[in-house]
Amino acid sequence: MSPKDLPRAYAKKCTSRLKAIQVLKDDENFSDVVSESQEVVEIASKGTLRLALIDPPHRHDVAAELKEASRVLGKQHFKVIEEIITANHWLRREREMAFYGADDFDPTEGYSLTDAERAFAYAKLTVELLHKLLEKK
Repeated sequence: MSPKDLPRAYAKKCTSRLKAIQVLKDDENFSDVVSESQEVVEIASKGTLRLALIDPPHRHDVAAELKEASRVLGKQHFKVIEEIITANHWLRREREMAFYGADDFDPTEGYSLTDAERAFAYAKLTVELLHKLLEKK
């Protein structure tokens, strides 16, 4: 297996999931847009780490490792990676609430179109970076 095989598989999975997230968004299922976007950002971020020859950790937020990857991948990706780091932090915090809710928080009522659009934009941005990096390698 080459170093690009797993990131390429991640990119394929994420691209399909973006289509599914669009359906969730169209159905105004905003909490699921947030939770599914978190998964896409996580998988695509881990693909990016693998392309930077960094073994991804087994946790949801890989922001610290993305900072290291930005040094390896070059300055031209710095701004995008900084935004993806923000996405990792925000979506990790929202992940459980969007999926499960809480006694005092109904996830189907607690997320807005604005939240869904923000999460979806982060997911698309992260997948776009992974595709760009795969083209270069």
